[in-house]
Amino acid sequence: MPFDSGTIASATTGTFVSNVFSDTFQILSNEVDIVRLDLSAGFVYQFDIDNGTAGDLYLRIFDLFGNEVRAVDDGFRTADDVQFANSPFLHFTPNYSGAFYVAVSPYYLNGYDPFTTANRNTPDNPIGATSGTLTVSVVETDVWPSDAAIPSGTTESVSDDTDLFREEDGALRVSYSGRVNSAG
Repeated sequence: MPFDSGTIASATTGTFVSNVFSDTFQILSNEVDIVRLDLSAGFVYQFDIDNGTAGDLYLRIFDLFGNEVRAVDDGFRTADDVQFANSPFLHFTPNYSGAFYVAVSPYYLNGYDPFTTANRNTPDNPIGATSGTLTVSVVETDVWPSDAAIPSGTTESVSDDTDLFREEDGALRVSYSGRVNSAG
């Protein structure tokens, strides 16, 4: 059964199985689907939407208070990952453990209030109904020996560097043989 909630208050809680949450969604031109996920501080999570039907989608992550903490429009990963080129993809590392709300909407509904369904108007050229799959997984972090360079091609996009190699305060995070060293 797909997750189908338009507000934070009505969001169902998704469950991770073997470090992966995966569920389907179906949204109309003026609709947002939101699911609650409990995430752990310091873990890197990969958010990937594969839209099964045509449509340009937008992915937003909200904290417990409804503040947007990350968002992406066209962050698709690789050609074999998506059927259409407008599938959101991002990495996120929460700075606290607890509830986060993951929302999927058409790209033009990118500034809505996650607490109400009001004012979600359909524009002149809506996308119509769109469906797909949201997959959230814990990303294993690599450990490099202190005398080795980080291999090229480690990240999938430049924007991923901010979550995979940087702390919330912007300090560079690189792991050497099991210990974490930071450099500004």
